[in-house]
Amino acid sequence: EVERDHPEITEDFQRSVASGRDLKQIAAAPETVWGRKGAKLATPRRSMAKHAALPRFAAPALATLADAVPTSGNWLFEVKLDGYRAIAAASGDTVRVFTRNGHDWSDRFVPLTEAMAALDLDGALLDGEIVAVDPEGKSDFGLLQQAIKGRHVELSYFVFDLLREGGRDLRALPLTERKARLRKLL
Repeated sequence: EVERDHPEITEDFQRSVASGRDLKQIAAAPETVWGRKGAKLATPRRSMAKHAALPRFAAPALATLADAVPTSGNWLFEVKLDGYRAIAAASGDTVRVFTRNGHDWSDRFVPLTEAMAALDLDGALLDGEIVAVDPEGKSDFGLLQQAIKGRHVELSYFVFDLLREGGRDLRALPLTERKARLRKLL
């Protein structure tokens, strides 16, 4: 091996700074077209069925700080993940990922949008958390921030609520029913 005092771009940097994918992964996904505003999926529909329109952003329900754990009533508890809360709108091969404040961050999470596009969902609005998981299986916010800055870090989208499906608003349904529909959908 030859010792160098500077990096060799084509040897040392083998992943895209925009998507985190290597050349093999890029070649395997020709459906991604890059433009001035980032990645856009341009694949043909995977099914002939007509999909509902892409759902519009809806603000997620946020946790409320409490002094004590409830001891009565019907409560559901979620694992606290250290990531970015994200609302994903998906219909067919069109997917958008929004922050909890409604900012479109689809271009920052291209591998996740590609994975969701492959699900061929019909007008679904998903509520979840994007996380980077460390080798011990714990969510790691520092790793997630590195991914946002372009370093290749595998990300996961933990979905815990289904807000819309088939263009229908499900938020009036009990959370347990929405979770059952989500489990069936995914």
